[in-house]
Amino acid sequence: MSHVVSQSQKRLSLAGPSFVLAYCFLAAGKAVTVGNLLQNIDPFLLVAICFSVTMIFFCVVERKLFFSGKLKGLSRDIFLLNFSTTLAWVGYFLGLKELEPAIVSAITLGFGPLITGFLLKVYRPRSEITGLEKVAGMGILFSMFYLAIVSLTGQSAVTHIPQMNLVWGILFSFVGAMGIAGNTVFSKRISDAGFTATQIMSVRFFLLLAVCGIAVTLRRPDITTALSIPGLIAAIAIFGTIVPLYLLQRGIGLSEPMVVSLILPLGPVIVTLFQQADPRLTFSVFSLLGVILVTLFSALGTLNKYVKR
Repeated sequence: MSHVVSQSQKRLSLAGPSFVLAYCFLAAGKAVTVGNLLQNIDPFLLVAICFSVTMIFFCVVERKLFFSGKLKGLSRDIFLLNFSTTLAWVGYFLGLKELEPAIVSAITLGFGPLITGFLLKVYRPRSEITGLEKVAGMGILFSMFYLAIVSLTGQSAVTHIPQMNLVWGILFSFVGAMGIAGNTVFSKRISDAGFTATQIMSVRFFLLLAVCGIAVTLRRPDITTALSIPGLIAAIAIFGTIVPLYLLQRGIGLSEPMVVSLILPLGPVIVTLFQQADPRLTFSVFSLLGVILVTLFSALGTLNKYVKR
């Protein structure tokens, strides 16, 4: 009997990382597609369109939640989740407009373990961070600096980037990294309070859409391109936003935050492969080396977690 229970627990422990890994593949496809679209579409407009569809979908699915009283007592965590979600997606999309998708993904996801470790000490002190996980986080930090140098010296897949655009791209990507780390921690806190993945998804996009709505109103971007490709926009909203975010939320609910943050940096390797289909990008062995370093340190931290078990 104990053997059956042990096997069941093992499958459950692998389910969380599997969901996160599936998210990485779908998110990689979105990163390359969005990076190309953002050369002609305003980032705030694209975020507003994609996440309006996402929020409406999950709010309809979980419509009873808003009348159940279950949200009482969680307003602080829900606000922090909304705030970190806004940082994550605005930073990510603005970074994609300026930099190679693989490098944006590496910066936003690679810094996650370091920022997550700090947030865990404050908001979830019972989570244990091992010495090897700290080493993995520092290795990822080193890899991020290397990728920044690759971009600064024009050795990335986007060979010609104005210096200020490069600086802004790196800064936006780092803001996205802070948001992703916050998402991991605050989603886990809300999940621990008994919320399902779809319930969390239904309450996390209000601030993001408010900020993007204000930005679109003030900036008044051209919407011609967006209106000319409704099918592609819908595909990004469904297969690049709704499905992967649901998988990520499920993965967060079934995993420790540090495990999630150490798997997510695998994404840049997948993005590097996918972005070869983008004609505006050239292959860069220096970028590939950087994302491989991120992957190795990510695997180090994740494997350490399961060896201990």
